[in-house]
Amino acid sequence: MEKPRSSSKSSLFLLEMIIAILFLAVAAAVCMRLFAQAHVTGAESENLTRAVMAAQSLTENLKAAPAPEEWLVTAPGARVLRDGELWEFCYSADWRLLAAGDAETAPAFWLQVRETDSGGGLWQAETAVYSRGGAEPFLTWPCAVYTAPAGSRVP
Repeated sequence: MEKPRSSSKSSLFLLEMIIAILFLAVAAAVCMRLFAQAHVTGAESENLTRAVMAAQSLTENLKAAPAPEEWLVTAPGARVLRDGELWEFCYSADWRLLAAGDAETAPAFWLQVRETDSGGGLWQAETAVYSRGGAEPFLTWPCAVYTAPAGSRVP
């Protein structure tokens, strides 16, 4: 004759299954949080890389120009602010340079060039990169350009 199966064994199995499902749910929640954090960190890293590239490109253009102040006035996408003390370049979310009068697209990033010191043939400026909603720059980049006086030769 067959012995009836006890309910305690099936209850124990059910309890083990509930604990295993609970453990898996907690592990899945932790993994989802890590994946979301990795995505945000990756996006921030990409924006920082593109900001460095934009600031470096601007610095190279300034160093190649005979007169940095004059190049900034005529540079594509440049807007002159504060009577020529501050120049601004606006970029879209995918880091495309926006035209100076483009009012249709709200810029996601701003690159501002502020002259810090000039004298003795050395033009110095600081480039700061801001993101939408950020009051503080997330990147600052110094720039110094030797500007020879008129009529002199640069070795």
